[in-house]
Amino acid sequence: MLSSIDIRTLRQQTYKAIKDQILKNELLPGHNITIRKLAADLGISETPVREALVMLKAEGLVDYEPHKKPQIANITEEEVRQVYEVRKMIEPYAAGLVIEALSKTPQLKEMLQKVDELVKKVIQTPADAFDHDKYVEVDSKLNELFLQVTENKLFREVFALVSSRSMRIRTFVEATSKARPNHMMHAITQEHRAIIQAMLQEDVDEAQKRVRQHLLNAEFRTLQEMMRYKGNP
Repeated sequence: MLSSIDIRTLRQQTYKAIKDQILKNELLPGHNITIRKLAADLGISETPVREALVMLKAEGLVDYEPHKKPQIANITEEEVRQVYEVRKMIEPYAAGLVIEALSKTPQLKEMLQKVDELVKKVIQTPADAFDHDKYVEVDSKLNELFLQVTENKLFREVFALVSSRSMRIRTFVEATSKARPNHMMHAITQEHRAIIQAMLQEDVDEAQKRVRQHLLNAEFRTLQEMMRYKGNP
């Protein structure tokens, strides 16, 4: 019994380790996976790697067919559009939930104010000296706030799934961008500031409008960068 529990735990840890590399684009789309090398890198046998790849195939992150070398699934324009379509449905709603919770939860307003202070510091940094870690921290903290204000388990699961897919797309663009990624991330941070300010002012309509505009801009930027990556002007 103990050994079977250990096997399941190892498989899950292997799945999480590989998925993390995919979502952060440490394994880029189209990358061929050598199971033996990946197992050696992780310091484990090949069996949990194979099992993890089957799980990742089910999530659309890996192409894994019998008698063929597994490969990291490509990010398609259609996938980008689908992710942003869902984000445009759920994130304005989440922003409204944050505003609804602000008057009831003083600690939440303090947290949002701290994020706002962090955003200001990022914006005040010149684009050519952009602090990428703080940029990622802002994005992460906004996601945490959106998740914190609802007890709806299904909403949280959907939000988390879409966020992970979105992170893969975002980090892919950052990793492959040929168009001054620091300036792009600086613009994104300014859009985040506008959203945060609207939420702090408890203006639901303005906050939701800012979220939708940010997502429209992000979708456009992402598709443009994907075209450049493929060699199109």
